[in-house]
Amino acid sequence: MQLFQENGYKTYGSGKLTHDHIPEVWNEWGMKVAYNYGPLYFDGTKNTSNPDVPPPFNSIGPIDGSFGRLSAGGISTGTKGEKGWIYGPDREPFRYINDRNRDLLQDEKHVQWAIQKFRELEAAKERDPFLWR
Repeated sequence: MQLFQENGYKTYGSGKLTHDHIPEVWNEWGMKVAYNYGPLYFDGTKNTSNPDVPPPFNSIGPIDGSFGRLSAGGISTGTKGEKGWIYGPDREPFRYINDRNRDLLQDEKHVQWAIQKFRELEAAKERDPFLWR
């Protein structure tokens, strides 16, 4: 990203683009890096692995041990502090009723941010170098 900046390009990012977030190489960053993974499962006391993940993988921790179906965690009403799915370190609730009735996953939120950023750049009168060089 630094090379792009050094050559006059604006850099925008969100998500797991480089797996190493270096703030100074981005002109603008979307969601907080802490929200790149998840959702995580909150057991009412602490963040833990997806309830459906078998040993030994469930002992890896809440991030790497949370692959699997969201339905394994049951219904999450989206009420802070209740047992169920959460977005990240601040335990913001993730509402999950079923696969068609749920909040957006982190990657979906990153995509929304990118779409909105493209729309803003397209509407801008100033044409800084971006993709049209």
